[in-house]
Amino acid sequence: MDASLLTLTACAIAALAAAIVYRYRPSARARRNQLRVVRALHAQRLEVERYAEQQRLRITREARAGKDGAA
Repeated sequence: MDASLLTLTACAIAALAAAIVYRYRPSARARRNQLRVVRALHAQRLEVERYAEQQRLRITREARAGKDGAA
């Protein structure tokens, strides 16, 4: 295959890929909604982590109190 035909083929493939990406990219509204969902999930995960940490501390505190009371 000669170089100019190879270059032409590569450009055609790149143009086709760019057209496909452009056609199937999410709309601005879809991107905003997706970002809103990601933020909500992140906030929910932080809330769950905070709750788990509080429970861990509570259990540790109760275990210490029980050990001190038994001794």
